[in-house]
Amino acid sequence: VDDPAAIALAAKLAAQAMAEEKRSKTAHDRDGNSGILGGSATLGLPGGVGSPSLNNVNKPAMAANGPKPPPKHVGEVMNGNKTGVELDKNGNRIISHKAVQREIWLHHGQIKMKRLVKIFDMKKKNQDQRKLFREIIKELCTLETTQEGNILMLKQHYANM
Repeated sequence: VDDPAAIALAAKLAAQAMAEEKRSKTAHDRDGNSGILGGSATLGLPGGVGSPSLNNVNKPAMAANGPKPPPKHVGEVMNGNKTGVELDKNGNRIISHKAVQREIWLHHGQIKMKRLVKIFDMKKKNQDQRKLFREIIKELCTLETTQEGNILMLKQHYANM
């Protein structure tokens, strides 16, 4: 075939075929149908987007199971895990010198006071816990007041872990 138009058309069709082979399957096109009209989602077959079998899948299961269960490691100190987070019997974080230092260090040596209080779930009712938290903060950090709020900065000799 010497016709340049026929050669160009053949090359275009070959390129389209190769592109279609390389195209990754989407969630709606896993059955191998072409993208424009194919796929179970557009045909209304079971398992498609509008399928009644997939609507509200989690709602009955959540209602049957009841409330969310407590964390797995409640009641034990999680010393050997990857995160190093220590929890008490109620599932709250244990306030210790090392835990507070690690948390601030993980935030690049500085953290907003409000954020640290939320992380350790400090409540006004537990005055002993708040007193311990304040003493640890005073030892570990210096307080800088900025327009963004109070920022705790690790002191230099506590900045290395």
